Amino acid sequence: MKKQNKIHVKRVVSLQDSTLVLGKSSGNVLHELTEKECVACGIDLAASPEDIAEHKDVEFTEIKINRKTADPPISRASHISPHDSMLLLLLDLFVDPGFTIQLLGVLLLSRFWSIFWPELVPRMQVHLTGLFVPSDPLLWMIRLIGGAESWKGNGWSAQLPTCLYACHSFGQATVASRWTDYTRTEIRLRNRTVQLRTRYVDRAVLILSSFPATLQRTFHEEQPFAIPLFSMSKTPTRTDVTLSLDGSISCTYEQTLFDHMKDCTDELMAECEAFVRTVHKKKRWRQALLDAFQQHCIISRDGNYVKCAADADRRIHAAMLAVLEIWFRWLIDTDRCAEETANERYMEVWAVILPETYPKPAGDSQGEFRVESLGTFLRFLNEQLATVRISDHFEQGSVAVVREVSSEKLLILHRELTVNTLLDWAKARQVDCTFIHGRKSSEIPAKLQRAWMTEAPDLFKTGGRDVTWKYSLVDAKHKVAALGLRLESLRQQLKEYQIPVDSALGQLVCPPETDAQPELTESAILEDFQEIEL
Repeated sequence: MKKQNKIHVKRVVSLQDSTLVLGKSSGNVLHELTEKECVACGIDLAASPEDIAEHKDVEFTEIKINRKTADPPISRASHISPHDSMLLLLLDLFVDPGFTIQLLGVLLLSRFWSIFWPELVPRMQVHLTGLFVPSDPLLWMIRLIGGAESWKGNGWSAQLPTCLYACHSFGQATVASRWTDYTRTEIRLRNRTVQLRTRYVDRAVLILSSFPATLQRTFHEEQPFAIPLFSMSKTPTRTDVTLSLDGSISCTYEQTLFDHMKDCTDELMAECEAFVRTVHKKKRWRQALLDAFQQHCIISRDGNYVKCAADADRRIHAAMLAVLEIWFRWLIDTDRCAEETANERYMEVWAVILPETYPKPAGDSQGEFRVESLGTFLRFLNEQLATVRISDHFEQGSVAVVREVSSEKLLILHRELTVNTLLDWAKARQVDCTFIHGRKSSEIPAKLQRAWMTEAPDLFKTGGRDVTWKYSLVDAKHKVAALGLRLESLRQQLKEYQIPVDSALGQLVCPPETDAQPELTESAILEDFQEIEL
Protein backbone atom coordinates (compact mmCIF):
# COMPACT_ATOMS: atom_id res chain seq x y z
CA MET A 1 0.00 0.00 0.00
CA LYS A 2 1.26 3.47 -0.88
CA LYS A 3 2.40 5.77 1.88
CA GLN A 4 -0.31 8.38 1.31
CA ASN A 5 -2.98 5.66 1.82
CA LYS A 6 -1.62 4.49 5.15
CA ILE A 7 -3.83 4.57 8.23
CA HIS A 8 -2.82 7.38 10.56
CA VAL A 9 -3.10 6.71 14.29
CA LYS A 10 -3.11 9.46 16.88
CA ARG A 11 -2.85 8.42 20.50
CA VAL A 12 -3.67 11.36 22.77
CA VAL A 13 -2.17 10.90 26.23
CA SER A 14 -3.35 13.11 29.11
CA LEU A 15 -2.87 12.83 32.84
CA GLN A 16 -5.73 10.40 33.45
CA ASP A 17 -6.57 8.58 30.23
CA SER A 18 -5.45 7.74 26.73
CA THR A 19 -7.47 8.02 23.54
CA LEU A 20 -6.80 6.20 20.29
CA VAL A 21 -7.95 7.81 17.05
CA LEU A 22 -7.79 5.93 13.76
CA GLY A 23 -8.20 7.90 10.57
CA LYS A 24 -7.04 8.61 7.04
CA SER A 25 -4.94 11.75 6.89
CA SER A 26 -5.96 14.31 4.27
CA GLY A 27 -3.93 17.49 4.58
CA ASN A 28 -4.47 18.82 8.08
CA VAL A 29 -7.77 16.96 8.47
CA LEU A 30 -8.01 13.50 10.06
CA HIS A 31 -11.08 11.57 8.91
CA GLU A 32 -12.06 9.01 11.53
CA LEU A 33 -12.43 5.41 10.31
CA THR A 34 -15.49 3.31 11.02
CA GLU A 35 -15.23 -0.13 12.59
CA LYS A 36 -16.07 -1.72 9.22
CA GLU A 37 -13.26 0.18 7.48
CA CYS A 38 -10.77 -0.87 10.17
CA VAL A 39 -11.70 -4.55 9.73
CA ALA A 40 -11.34 -4.18 5.95
CA CYS A 41 -7.79 -2.87 6.50
CA GLY A 42 -6.93 -5.84 8.68
CA ILE A 43 -6.70 -3.85 11.94
CA ASP A 44 -7.73 -5.61 15.17
CA LEU A 45 -9.50 -2.99 17.29
CA ALA A 46 -9.20 -5.23 20.35
CA ALA A 47 -5.41 -5.07 20.16
CA SER A 48 -3.33 -2.63 22.22
CA PRO A 49 -2.26 0.69 20.70
CA GLU A 50 1.32 -0.59 20.54
CA ASP A 51 0.29 -3.67 18.55
CA ILE A 52 -1.78 -1.57 16.16
CA ALA A 53 1.18 0.75 15.64
CA GLU A 54 3.28 -2.21 14.46
CA HIS A 55 0.86 -2.90 11.59
CA LYS A 56 2.62 -2.44 8.27
CA ASP A 57 -0.06 -0.07 6.91
CA VAL A 58 -0.23 2.16 9.99
CA GLU A 59 1.64 5.33 10.88
CA PHE A 60 1.69 6.05 14.63
CA THR A 61 1.91 9.41 16.40
CA GLU A 62 1.74 9.92 20.16
CA ILE A 63 0.74 13.35 21.43
CA LYS A 64 1.24 14.23 25.10
CA ILE A 65 -0.88 17.09 26.33
CA ASN A 66 -1.86 18.56 29.67
CA ARG A 67 -5.26 17.88 31.20
CA LYS A 68 -6.08 21.63 31.18
CA THR A 69 -5.45 21.74 27.45
CA ALA A 70 -7.38 18.55 26.80
CA ASP A 71 -10.61 19.62 28.47
CA PRO A 72 -12.84 21.78 26.24
CA PRO A 73 -14.21 24.93 27.89
CA ILE A 74 -17.87 25.14 28.87
CA SER A 75 -18.95 28.45 27.37
CA ARG A 76 -21.29 30.27 25.02
CA ALA A 77 -18.93 29.14 22.26
CA SER A 78 -19.66 25.44 22.79
CA HIS A 79 -20.93 25.27 19.19
CA ILE A 80 -17.34 25.76 17.97
CA SER A 81 -15.98 22.53 16.53
CA PRO A 82 -12.87 21.05 18.20
CA HIS A 83 -11.19 21.24 14.79
CA ASP A 84 -11.74 25.04 14.53
CA SER A 85 -9.13 27.54 15.63
CA MET A 86 -9.30 28.57 19.27
CA LEU A 87 -8.84 32.17 18.15
CA LEU A 88 -12.56 32.18 17.29
CA LEU A 89 -13.25 31.96 21.03
CA LEU A 90 -11.95 35.52 21.36
CA LEU A 91 -15.30 36.67 19.98
CA ASP A 92 -17.04 35.23 23.07
CA LEU A 93 -14.64 36.39 25.77
CA PHE A 94 -16.50 39.47 27.06
CA VAL A 95 -20.16 39.77 27.98
CA ASP A 96 -21.00 42.28 25.23
CA PRO A 97 -20.40 40.86 21.71
CA GLY A 98 -20.46 44.34 20.18
CA PHE A 99 -17.63 45.55 22.40
CA THR A 100 -15.62 42.37 21.82
CA ILE A 101 -15.94 42.53 18.03
CA GLN A 102 -14.94 46.19 17.82
CA LEU A 103 -11.98 45.67 20.16
CA LEU A 104 -10.79 42.67 18.14
CA GLY A 105 -11.20 44.70 14.92
CA VAL A 106 -9.04 47.53 16.28
CA LEU A 107 -6.32 45.18 17.55
CA LEU A 108 -6.09 43.28 14.26
CA LEU A 109 -6.16 46.54 12.27
CA SER A 110 -3.22 47.82 14.31
CA ARG A 111 -1.08 44.92 13.03
CA PHE A 112 -1.53 46.24 9.47
CA TRP A 113 -1.60 49.96 10.24
CA SER A 114 1.43 50.70 8.02
CA ILE A 115 -0.49 49.29 5.03
CA PHE A 116 -3.44 51.65 5.49
CA TRP A 117 -2.03 54.82 7.06
CA PRO A 118 -1.67 57.55 5.87
CA GLU A 119 -2.74 56.99 2.25
CA LEU A 120 -6.04 55.15 2.79
CA VAL A 121 -7.29 55.95 6.29
CA PRO A 122 -6.91 58.86 8.73
CA ARG A 123 -5.23 58.79 12.12
CA MET A 124 -7.28 57.21 14.86
CA GLN A 125 -7.34 56.52 18.57
CA VAL A 126 -9.55 54.51 20.91
CA HIS A 127 -11.12 55.93 24.06
CA LEU A 128 -11.92 53.26 26.68
CA THR A 129 -14.39 55.03 28.94
CA GLY A 130 -15.21 53.99 32.51
CA LEU A 131 -11.98 52.03 32.93
CA PHE A 132 -9.41 53.09 35.53
CA VAL A 133 -7.57 49.77 35.94
CA PRO A 134 -7.50 47.40 32.92
CA SER A 135 -8.82 43.90 33.52
CA ASP A 136 -6.60 40.85 33.10
CA PRO A 137 -8.49 39.56 30.01
CA LEU A 138 -8.16 42.97 28.31
CA LEU A 139 -4.39 43.13 28.89
CA TRP A 140 -4.02 39.50 27.84
CA MET A 141 -5.97 40.03 24.60
CA ILE A 142 -3.94 43.13 23.65
CA ARG A 143 -0.66 41.32 24.31
CA LEU A 144 -1.83 38.18 22.52
CA ILE A 145 -2.55 39.99 19.26
CA GLY A 146 0.24 42.54 19.64
CA GLY A 147 2.97 39.94 19.94
CA ALA A 148 6.25 39.98 21.85
CA GLU A 149 7.17 42.93 24.06
CA SER A 150 10.94 42.39 24.29
CA TRP A 151 13.75 41.06 22.11
CA LYS A 152 17.44 40.42 22.60
CA GLY A 153 20.41 39.44 20.55
CA ASN A 154 24.20 39.48 20.59
CA GLY A 155 25.05 42.80 22.23
CA TRP A 156 21.59 44.36 22.02
CA SER A 157 18.12 44.24 23.57
CA ALA A 158 14.83 46.05 22.92
CA GLN A 159 11.55 46.51 24.74
CA LEU A 160 8.15 47.79 23.58
CA PRO A 161 5.60 47.33 26.39
CA THR A 162 1.97 46.86 25.40
CA CYS A 163 0.74 48.86 28.39
CA LEU A 164 2.25 52.27 29.20
CA TYR A 165 1.97 53.74 32.70
CA ALA A 166 4.09 55.99 34.91
CA CYS A 167 7.42 54.61 36.11
CA HIS A 168 10.35 56.00 38.08
CA SER A 169 13.95 55.93 36.92
CA PHE A 170 16.38 54.28 39.27
CA GLY A 171 17.32 56.63 42.10
CA GLN A 172 14.83 59.31 40.99
CA ALA A 173 11.78 60.51 42.96
CA THR A 174 10.02 62.04 39.95
CA VAL A 175 8.15 60.23 37.19
CA ALA A 176 10.24 59.36 34.14
CA SER A 177 9.30 61.73 31.30
CA ARG A 178 11.43 60.58 28.34
CA TRP A 179 10.40 58.09 25.68
CA THR A 180 13.63 56.13 26.22
CA ASP A 181 12.47 55.43 29.78
CA TYR A 182 9.58 53.38 28.37
CA THR A 183 10.48 52.20 24.85
CA ARG A 184 14.14 51.72 24.12
CA THR A 185 16.80 49.69 22.40
CA GLU A 186 20.05 49.13 24.27
CA ILE A 187 23.25 48.48 22.34
CA ARG A 188 26.36 47.45 24.23
CA LEU A 189 29.52 48.92 22.69
CA ARG A 190 32.68 47.76 24.44
CA ASN A 191 32.45 49.20 27.96
CA ARG A 192 29.36 51.37 27.59
CA THR A 193 25.68 51.00 26.74
CA VAL A 194 23.84 53.24 24.28
CA GLN A 195 20.08 53.75 24.62
CA LEU A 196 18.01 54.56 21.53
CA ARG A 197 14.34 55.43 21.32
CA THR A 198 12.30 52.62 19.76
CA ARG A 199 9.09 53.26 17.85
CA TYR A 200 5.98 51.10 17.76
CA VAL A 201 5.20 49.81 14.28
CA ASP A 202 1.90 48.02 13.60
CA ARG A 203 0.96 47.74 17.26
CA ALA A 204 -1.87 48.78 19.59
CA VAL A 205 -0.77 50.37 22.87
CA LEU A 206 -2.85 50.71 26.04
CA ILE A 207 -2.08 54.02 27.75
CA LEU A 208 -3.18 54.49 31.37
CA SER A 209 -3.98 57.84 32.97
CA SER A 210 -0.77 57.79 35.05
CA PHE A 211 1.39 57.94 31.91
CA PRO A 212 3.10 61.38 31.70
CA ALA A 213 0.79 63.96 30.12
CA THR A 214 3.58 65.44 27.97
CA LEU A 215 4.16 62.06 26.32
CA GLN A 216 0.42 61.45 25.92
CA ARG A 217 0.00 64.67 23.95
CA THR A 218 2.87 63.87 21.59
CA PHE A 219 2.01 60.22 21.06
CA HIS A 220 0.74 60.58 17.47
CA GLU A 221 3.81 62.56 16.43
CA GLU A 222 6.30 60.25 18.14
CA GLN A 223 4.53 56.95 17.34
CA PRO A 224 2.71 57.44 14.00
CA PHE A 225 2.43 53.72 13.17
CA ALA A 226 0.66 52.68 16.38
CA ILE A 227 -2.96 52.92 17.53
CA PRO A 228 -3.30 54.24 21.10
CA LEU A 229 -6.00 52.97 23.45
CA PHE A 230 -6.48 55.66 26.10
CA SER A 231 -7.88 54.45 29.41
CA MET A 232 -8.85 57.75 31.05
CA SER A 233 -11.77 60.13 31.44
CA LYS A 234 -10.74 62.33 28.50
CA THR A 235 -8.42 61.77 25.55
CA PRO A 236 -5.37 64.09 25.71
CA THR A 237 -4.94 64.51 21.95
CA ARG A 238 -7.05 65.48 18.97
CA THR A 239 -7.13 63.23 15.95
CA ASP A 240 -9.27 62.51 12.89
CA VAL A 241 -11.24 59.61 14.39
CA THR A 242 -11.83 58.73 18.03
CA LEU A 243 -13.57 55.41 18.56
CA SER A 244 -15.26 55.37 21.98
CA LEU A 245 -15.84 52.02 23.68
CA ASP A 246 -17.24 51.31 27.13
CA GLY A 247 -14.12 49.95 28.80
CA SER A 248 -16.02 48.77 31.88
CA ILE A 249 -17.46 45.95 29.77
CA SER A 250 -14.00 44.31 29.75
CA CYS A 251 -14.37 43.69 33.49
CA THR A 252 -17.23 41.22 32.85
CA TYR A 253 -15.89 38.13 31.11
CA GLU A 254 -16.26 34.36 31.02
CA GLN A 255 -13.83 32.97 33.60
CA THR A 256 -13.72 29.37 32.35
CA LEU A 257 -13.10 30.41 28.78
CA PHE A 258 -10.41 32.90 29.77
CA ASP A 259 -8.54 30.35 31.93
CA HIS A 260 -8.63 27.81 29.12
CA MET A 261 -7.32 30.23 26.50
CA LYS A 262 -4.69 31.63 28.86
CA ASP A 263 -3.19 28.14 29.18
CA CYS A 264 -2.77 28.11 25.39
CA THR A 265 -1.28 31.60 25.08
CA ASP A 266 1.90 30.50 23.28
CA GLU A 267 0.00 28.51 20.65
CA LEU A 268 -2.53 31.29 20.07
CA MET A 269 0.18 33.95 19.81
CA ALA A 270 2.07 31.83 17.28
CA GLU A 271 -1.11 31.50 15.22
CA CYS A 272 -1.66 35.28 15.30
CA GLU A 273 1.91 35.91 14.19
CA ALA A 274 1.52 33.39 11.36
CA PHE A 275 -1.51 35.30 10.07
CA VAL A 276 0.20 38.70 10.30
CA ARG A 277 3.37 37.41 8.65
CA THR A 278 1.40 35.82 5.80
CA VAL A 279 -0.49 39.01 4.92
CA HIS A 280 2.60 41.23 5.14
CA LYS A 281 4.89 38.96 3.11
CA LYS A 282 2.62 37.41 0.50
CA LYS A 283 1.50 39.77 -2.25
CA ARG A 284 -1.81 38.04 -2.95
CA TRP A 285 -2.95 38.30 0.67
CA ARG A 286 -1.88 41.92 0.90
CA GLN A 287 -3.76 42.73 -2.29
CA ALA A 288 -6.81 40.81 -1.05
CA LEU A 289 -6.81 42.99 2.07
CA LEU A 290 -6.72 46.20 0.02
CA ASP A 291 -9.44 44.91 -2.32
CA ALA A 292 -11.68 44.05 0.64
CA PHE A 293 -11.15 47.53 2.06
CA GLN A 294 -12.10 49.23 -1.22
CA GLN A 295 -15.19 47.04 -1.47
CA HIS A 296 -16.39 47.96 2.02
CA CYS A 297 -15.86 51.66 1.26
CA ILE A 298 -18.55 51.58 -1.44
CA ILE A 299 -21.73 53.30 -0.25
CA SER A 300 -23.94 52.97 -3.32
CA ARG A 301 -23.92 52.05 -7.00
CA ASP A 302 -25.53 53.85 -9.93
CA GLY A 303 -24.97 52.04 -13.21
CA ASN A 304 -21.22 52.01 -13.89
CA TYR A 305 -20.59 54.57 -11.15
CA VAL A 306 -19.91 53.81 -7.49
CA LYS A 307 -19.99 56.20 -4.57
CA CYS A 308 -17.21 55.58 -2.05
CA ALA A 309 -17.01 56.76 1.54
CA ALA A 310 -15.08 59.95 2.09
CA ASP A 311 -15.70 60.49 5.81
CA ALA A 312 -12.99 59.34 8.20
CA ASP A 313 -15.19 57.26 10.49
CA ARG A 314 -16.61 55.13 7.68
CA ARG A 315 -13.18 54.42 6.19
CA ILE A 316 -11.82 53.31 9.57
CA HIS A 317 -14.69 50.86 10.05
CA ALA A 318 -14.26 49.63 6.47
CA ALA A 319 -10.60 48.89 7.23
CA MET A 320 -11.54 47.04 10.44
CA LEU A 321 -14.06 44.87 8.60
CA ALA A 322 -11.60 44.19 5.77
CA VAL A 323 -8.95 42.92 8.20
CA LEU A 324 -11.46 40.66 9.94
CA GLU A 325 -12.68 39.35 6.59
CA ILE A 326 -9.14 38.41 5.53
CA TRP A 327 -8.58 36.81 8.94
CA PHE A 328 -11.59 34.52 8.44
CA ARG A 329 -10.47 33.72 4.88
CA TRP A 330 -6.99 32.83 6.17
CA LEU A 331 -8.49 30.51 8.80
CA ILE A 332 -10.43 28.70 6.06
CA ASP A 333 -7.46 28.59 3.68
CA THR A 334 -5.18 27.03 6.32
CA ASP A 335 -7.78 24.45 7.46
CA ARG A 336 -8.06 26.09 10.86
CA CYS A 337 -11.80 26.64 10.57
CA ALA A 338 -14.74 25.19 8.69
CA GLU A 339 -16.11 27.51 6.02
CA GLU A 340 -19.64 27.32 7.44
CA THR A 341 -18.46 28.37 10.92
CA ALA A 342 -16.27 31.17 9.56
CA ASN A 343 -19.10 32.56 7.45
CA GLU A 344 -21.50 32.52 10.40
CA ARG A 345 -19.09 34.39 12.68
CA TYR A 346 -18.12 36.83 9.91
CA MET A 347 -21.76 37.82 9.40
CA GLU A 348 -21.98 38.56 13.14
CA VAL A 349 -18.90 40.77 12.84
CA TRP A 350 -20.25 42.54 9.75
CA ALA A 351 -23.56 43.39 11.48
CA VAL A 352 -21.69 45.14 14.31
CA ILE A 353 -18.93 47.01 12.46
CA LEU A 354 -20.69 48.12 9.26
CA PRO A 355 -24.43 47.59 9.72
CA GLU A 356 -25.09 50.12 6.94
CA THR A 357 -23.95 47.62 4.30
CA TYR A 358 -24.95 44.42 6.11
CA PRO A 359 -26.99 42.19 3.75
CA LYS A 360 -30.65 42.17 4.70
CA PRO A 361 -31.91 38.71 5.68
CA ALA A 362 -34.83 37.13 3.85
CA GLY A 363 -38.09 38.77 4.87
CA ASP A 364 -36.35 41.97 5.98
CA SER A 365 -36.85 43.94 2.78
CA GLN A 366 -38.64 46.64 4.71
CA GLY A 367 -36.07 46.83 7.51
CA GLU A 368 -38.33 45.54 10.31
CA PHE A 369 -35.77 43.78 12.48
CA ARG A 370 -32.86 46.18 13.11
CA VAL A 371 -32.82 49.49 14.92
CA GLU A 372 -30.41 51.01 12.39
CA SER A 373 -32.78 50.31 9.46
CA LEU A 374 -34.66 53.28 8.03
CA GLY A 375 -37.84 51.22 7.85
CA THR A 376 -37.72 50.67 11.61
CA PHE A 377 -37.33 54.40 12.24
CA LEU A 378 -40.23 55.31 9.94
CA ARG A 379 -42.54 52.78 11.57
CA PHE A 380 -41.58 54.08 14.99
CA LEU A 381 -42.22 57.64 13.83
CA ASN A 382 -45.57 56.70 12.34
CA GLU A 383 -46.66 55.04 15.55
CA GLN A 384 -45.39 57.74 17.91
CA LEU A 385 -47.00 60.58 15.96
CA ALA A 386 -50.34 58.81 15.61
CA THR A 387 -51.95 60.49 18.61
CA VAL A 388 -50.07 63.79 18.96
CA ARG A 389 -50.61 67.21 17.48
CA ILE A 390 -47.87 68.53 15.22
CA SER A 391 -47.69 72.33 15.34
CA ASP A 392 -45.35 75.06 14.18
CA HIS A 393 -43.93 75.82 17.65
CA PHE A 394 -42.10 73.58 20.13
CA GLU A 395 -43.49 73.60 23.67
CA GLN A 396 -43.00 71.49 26.76
CA GLY A 397 -44.11 67.97 25.96
CA SER A 398 -43.95 68.56 22.24
CA VAL A 399 -42.74 65.76 19.97
CA ALA A 400 -42.21 67.50 16.65
CA VAL A 401 -42.75 70.76 14.82
CA VAL A 402 -43.19 71.68 11.18
CA ARG A 403 -41.30 74.71 9.93
CA GLU A 404 -39.95 76.13 6.73
CA VAL A 405 -36.15 76.42 6.85
CA SER A 406 -34.18 77.78 3.87
CA SER A 407 -37.21 77.35 1.58
CA GLU A 408 -37.59 73.71 2.67
CA LYS A 409 -40.53 72.41 4.67
CA LEU A 410 -39.16 70.22 7.47
CA LEU A 411 -40.52 67.96 10.16
CA ILE A 412 -38.17 68.74 13.07
CA LEU A 413 -37.60 66.52 16.11
CA HIS A 414 -35.27 66.73 19.11
CA ARG A 415 -32.69 64.07 18.15
CA GLU A 416 -31.59 62.82 21.57
CA LEU A 417 -35.12 62.57 22.96
CA THR A 418 -36.35 60.87 19.79
CA VAL A 419 -33.54 58.29 19.78
CA ASN A 420 -34.02 57.47 23.48
CA THR A 421 -37.73 56.88 22.87
CA LEU A 422 -36.91 54.82 19.78
CA LEU A 423 -34.60 52.50 21.73
CA ASP A 424 -37.25 51.88 24.41
CA TRP A 425 -39.80 51.23 21.67
CA ALA A 426 -37.42 48.84 19.85
CA LYS A 427 -36.55 46.81 22.96
CA ALA A 428 -40.23 46.41 23.84
CA ARG A 429 -40.83 44.94 20.37
CA GLN A 430 -37.69 42.77 20.40
CA VAL A 431 -36.07 44.68 17.52
CA ASP A 432 -32.40 43.80 17.00
CA CYS A 433 -30.32 46.47 18.81
CA THR A 434 -26.88 44.92 18.16
CA PHE A 435 -25.88 48.12 16.39
CA ILE A 436 -25.64 50.09 19.64
CA HIS A 437 -23.75 47.45 21.64
CA GLY A 438 -20.41 48.68 22.94
CA ARG A 439 -21.03 52.24 21.77
CA LYS A 440 -20.91 55.29 24.01
CA SER A 441 -24.45 56.56 24.69
CA SER A 442 -23.59 60.11 23.58
CA GLU A 443 -22.57 58.95 20.08
CA ILE A 444 -25.50 56.61 19.41
CA PRO A 445 -27.89 59.30 17.98
CA ALA A 446 -25.37 60.43 15.34
CA LYS A 447 -24.45 56.83 14.49
CA LEU A 448 -28.11 55.90 13.97
CA GLN A 449 -28.75 58.99 11.83
CA ARG A 450 -25.71 58.15 9.68
CA ALA A 451 -27.02 54.60 9.23
CA TRP A 452 -30.48 55.83 8.19
CA MET A 453 -28.91 58.27 5.72
CA THR A 454 -27.16 55.44 3.87
CA GLU A 455 -30.64 54.31 2.74
CA ALA A 456 -32.02 57.82 2.14
CA PRO A 457 -29.25 60.45 1.86
CA ASP A 458 -31.69 63.28 1.01
CA LEU A 459 -34.17 62.62 3.81
CA PHE A 460 -32.32 64.44 6.60
CA LYS A 461 -31.01 67.99 6.71
CA THR A 462 -27.36 67.91 7.81
CA GLY A 463 -24.83 70.35 9.19
CA GLY A 464 -22.41 70.30 6.28
CA ARG A 465 -19.41 68.03 6.92
CA ASP A 466 -21.16 66.20 9.75
CA VAL A 467 -24.59 64.58 9.83
CA THR A 468 -25.50 66.60 12.95
CA TRP A 469 -27.75 69.58 12.30
CA LYS A 470 -28.39 72.01 15.16
CA TYR A 471 -31.53 74.10 15.32
CA SER A 472 -33.24 76.47 17.76
CA LEU A 473 -36.26 74.44 18.72
CA VAL A 474 -37.24 76.27 21.91
CA ASP A 475 -35.61 79.69 21.61
CA ALA A 476 -33.18 81.48 19.33
CA LYS A 477 -30.36 81.50 21.87
CA HIS A 478 -30.00 77.75 22.35
CA LYS A 479 -29.50 75.26 19.56
CA VAL A 480 -29.81 71.51 19.97
CA ALA A 481 -29.06 68.54 17.73
CA ALA A 482 -32.21 67.95 15.71
CA LEU A 483 -33.58 65.60 13.08
CA GLY A 484 -34.83 67.69 10.17
CA LEU A 485 -36.82 65.46 7.77
CA ARG A 486 -37.66 66.93 4.37
CA LEU A 487 -41.38 66.36 3.83
CA GLU A 488 -41.04 65.75 0.09
CA SER A 489 -38.43 63.01 0.62
CA LEU A 490 -40.37 61.64 3.61
CA ARG A 491 -43.43 61.16 1.40
CA GLN A 492 -41.40 59.03 -1.02
CA GLN A 493 -39.91 56.90 1.77
CA LEU A 494 -43.31 56.21 3.34
CA LYS A 495 -44.54 55.05 -0.04
CA GLU A 496 -41.45 52.87 -0.60
CA TYR A 497 -41.81 51.17 2.79
CA GLN A 498 -45.60 50.84 2.33
CA ILE A 499 -46.43 52.64 5.55
CA PRO A 500 -50.11 53.67 5.83
CA VAL A 501 -50.83 57.39 5.82
CA ASP A 502 -53.89 57.40 8.09
CA SER A 503 -51.86 58.72 11.05
CA ALA A 504 -50.84 62.25 11.98
CA LEU A 505 -47.58 61.70 10.11
CA GLY A 506 -49.38 60.52 7.01
CA GLN A 507 -51.86 63.39 7.13
CA LEU A 508 -48.95 65.82 7.37
CA VAL A 509 -47.02 64.36 4.45
CA CYS A 510 -50.02 63.45 2.30
CA PRO A 511 -52.83 65.91 3.24
CA PRO A 512 -56.36 64.80 2.31
CA GLU A 513 -57.83 66.23 -0.85
CA THR A 514 -60.47 68.90 -0.19
CA ASP A 515 -63.69 69.23 -2.18
CA ALA A 516 -63.18 71.33 -5.30
CA GLN A 517 -64.73 74.81 -5.11
CA PRO A 518 -66.67 76.13 -8.18
CA GLU A 519 -64.65 78.44 -10.34
CA LEU A 520 -65.84 82.08 -10.17
CA THR A 521 -66.10 83.46 -13.70
CA GLU A 522 -67.40 86.83 -14.91
CA SER A 523 -70.60 85.31 -16.40
CA ALA A 524 -71.39 83.49 -13.17
CA ILE A 525 -71.06 86.72 -11.19
CA LEU A 526 -73.45 88.55 -13.60
CA GLU A 527 -76.05 85.77 -13.34
CA ASP A 528 -75.98 85.95 -9.57
CA PHE A 529 -76.36 89.75 -9.73
CA GLN A 530 -79.41 89.46 -12.07
CA GLU A 531 -81.09 86.97 -9.73
CA ILE A 532 -80.64 89.39 -6.84
CA GLU A 533 -82.29 92.24 -8.88
CA LEU A 534 -85.29 90.07 -9.70
